[in-house]
Amino acid sequence: MFENTLTSASKSIQTVISVLRTNDALRALLLRKGQDASGAQPEPSNHTGIDNTKCESDAVCNFPQELLAAAPNKIDWQIFDHCASFTRIYAIFEQFVTDLATAYIGELPVLYPTYSGLSESVRTQHRVAVGQILQKWSSDGPYRHLTEQSIVKGLSDGLAAAPKYSLLADAFLIDPHNYRPAAIRKIFGYLGFSDCWQGVQRHAAVTNYMAKIYGGSETAESVLTAIVEFRNNASHSVVSDVASVDDICKYAEFLLTLCTALCDIVHKGVIRRRIEAGMAPEIGVVVTRFGRASGVRLRSCELSIGDELYIRRGNSFRSVRVKSIRKVREDREKVVVTSDEEFGVLLTHSPDEGYIVYKAPHLHSAFDNAIQADESLAEDASDEPDTNGPAADEDSSSAADLPQGTSVNVDGVAGAS
Repeated sequence: MFENTLTSASKSIQTVISVLRTNDALRALLLRKGQDASGAQPEPSNHTGIDNTKCESDAVCNFPQELLAAAPNKIDWQIFDHCASFTRIYAIFEQFVTDLATAYIGELPVLYPTYSGLSESVRTQHRVAVGQILQKWSSDGPYRHLTEQSIVKGLSDGLAAAPKYSLLADAFLIDPHNYRPAAIRKIFGYLGFSDCWQGVQRHAAVTNYMAKIYGGSETAESVLTAIVEFRNNASHSVVSDVASVDDICKYAEFLLTLCTALCDIVHKGVIRRRIEAGMAPEIGVVVTRFGRASGVRLRSCELSIGDELYIRRGNSFRSVRVKSIRKVREDREKVVVTSDEEFGVLLTHSPDEGYIVYKAPHLHSAFDNAIQADESLAEDASDEPDTNGPAADEDSSSAADLPQGTSVNVDGVAGAS
């Protein structure tokens, strides 16, 4: 269900942008043709890339008369595109947040094998919301897709210390509010992330985008709030003022940047927990760096090209893959190490000396599928330190290169020790 969540959001956002720009170009051509017939002067377009003062060829402008006759007037068409675009891009963002949170909720019983090991914030929200959902449950109500047994089973199993338990995803997505910054903060706070929105705002992909597009005139919070307001007005009000095509596209790309940051932050929390829980054993340390390759001292492990590793220094975490292994100028597909031994290893990111290397577990969970990202989203990003831990080392990362490359810091996931 959650396979390629970020890639899916990216494709959906790009579809909206493509449709919006296509409509704008078509509108310019249709209006030009109609104005030619009426003798009116054409209006210039600043963002379609189409010269409204002439037609490139008779074939381009040879629209059927019924199409010209049925075309809406310019402002009505623009209002429709405005309303449809904001409604759709917000829905994509909302679905992404829901899918990412649900995938992480499904991963929690793996990260915390006992219910009592979950953070207090997770257990409290689960317990309280289960009670609220039970009160609201009916065969034709908003939770009709659940049974009374399924609502209470996870809580019952957890409190009884059953060998396996599950968490009801609806219990963490119970708030009906639009996904403004406060709602994002609350949802991921329920899941143990301390002020996730702060991490989103300082995530390199977000800060880079805000600086490039808005300079210092807007904040991530103000832009997301504006998008929600546009969407609500489009759904519930009479719209007379419309955003330009370029501005709508910027808003759409901003939401995709938020998706990238959220995915990055949650993935980092999973990596941290897997390391802390011993699910990802330590297999070595980076002792030197030469060019793009790293000298890694390995111990008692097997390592093959294509393996996923975690690297960590301080509070900087990253998921990488092995691209090549070399020993004394001899390339190896696989090595079996029984005692400390140094190898030249080329990874998808080149860590500096001092990074500890861990072998990622072969879980192939729903969450691992959920965080797959489209490489076309990749953007250079720099790490920022956790506020609840020692400062992270300076590093650079591809903000959307998940799971192959993740390195972003946010206040830690709170798990019971």
